[in-house]
Parts: sequence; C-alpha cells; structure tokens
Amino acid sequence: MGRLACIVLAGACAASLAAAPAQSRQTRPKVLDVAAEPVEVIPGRTVSARVTVTVVKGFKVQANPPSEGLIATTLSMEPSEGLHLGAPAYPKSKVFALEGVGDLLVYDGTFTISLPVSAARVATPGTRTLKGTLRYQACDDTTCLLPVNTPVTIEVSVAAVSQKR
Repeated sequence: MGRLACIVLAGACAASLAAAPAQSRQTRPKVLDVAAEPVEVIPGRTVSARVTVTVVKGFKVQANPPSEGLIATTLSMEPSEGLHLGAPAYPKSKVFALEGVGDLLVYDGTFTISLPVSAARVATPGTRTLKGTLRYQACDDTTCLLPVNTPVTIEVSVAAVSQKR
C-alpha cells in the first residue's frame, strides 16, 4: 500500500473514532424522566423534597444499594446558603433477572427519592434553586448501559418568620 493510501486510511480511522462517541450519544435510548415539585420550608424546620423518577417501559435502573459490581442510582445535590440537605432516602428495590448475569436489584416504573431539606433559623426568606444530578445505570432485558448523570433541580422557598403556621 502506498504512503498516500496509508495516510488516507489513518485519517478515515481517526475520523470514525472521533465520530463514534457522538453517534453513541445520539443513539442512546431515552431511559427516564426526572421531576421535583417545589417545596416550602420554615426556618428551623425540615421538609421532605420528593424527586420523582419515571423509567421508560422496557428499562430498569440499578437500585441503591445496587447488586454487586454495578452502579447505584444516586441523587447528589449542591449545597445552598441557609439550607441543610440530609441524606436521600431511596425506595425498596425489586429483583430483576438479567439474561446471562442473574438477579439484579433495580427500580422500574415510577419511584420517588426523598430528600430532607432544612432551613437555618436565620435563613433569608426567598426562593432558591437546588441543583444536582441523578446518576444511574440502566438495563434492558439483555444489556446494561454505561452509567450517566441527569440534571435535577428543586425549587425551595424559605418562608419569612412571620409566615409561620
């Protein structure tokens, strides 16, 4: 093979490798939707923010805790001034038999993750947007996909002290 043919072949290989990640991102199936209702918290008190996850039919996501060697579904939120975030509470898992692998602990359908949110007694009233990510690994009946992160936002309204109920 001539020198020019080698250069063209090498360039074509490099171009196809560079395009592969973009193609795999474009062809990755939609696996879930995430939503969170706004919450209101009174300074000095705690409320439970609820993140609702709806998994597309035909898929499951790894539970928390997951089966050995797999990636747990985890909710991670960034700190926000005047608010304290507790540890997320995950639902009870289901058992799913993955062909060739065995039983996995998973979530499917619609499930909720609860997140305790407290406002400091001296928290300034107003609305804050908590930002974070839901990290999950999804499987269908035969294959597990690579783990991904999906953005999550929760609107938190800190009430004025005079609004105490």
